[in-house]
Amino acid sequence: MHPSTTYPRLLIANSKIPLRRQQLSSSLSSLSIASSTLPTSLPPEIIEYIDQGRNPDIYNRELVEALQRSNQFLKGKSEAFAGFRDMLAEEIIKAKPEAEAEVKSIVEGTRAVEVPQLNGAVTGEATSH
Repeated sequence: MHPSTTYPRLLIANSKIPLRRQQLSSSLSSLSIASSTLPTSLPPEIIEYIDQGRNPDIYNRELVEALQRSNQFLKGKSEAFAGFRDMLAEEIIKAKPEAEAEVKSIVEGTRAVEVPQLNGAVTGEATSH
């Protein structure tokens, strides 16, 4: 290419740079304004993980594992209370047989989670030990 034809092309290219820079700046400004209206709330722990150079997936995995442990604990606690409820109902029925229908009604009304029965006295089923 001849040097005399290259110079005008450089002038044309250089004159487009400020315009392109202005368009880019305008686009980034619009993007920044639009992004401020998006719901993007992240837990501070995830931001800390990223700031420390750690993978946020590790945070998610640890969180899920902690929730699973908590759910197992609460399930065990719920089952223990249900067992206590059933044993208490059995003892009340033994002590006051005339209250059996009412006790069974209360037990059935408080049965949120089906748990194995300790003994058939509450539901009327016979169990073998």
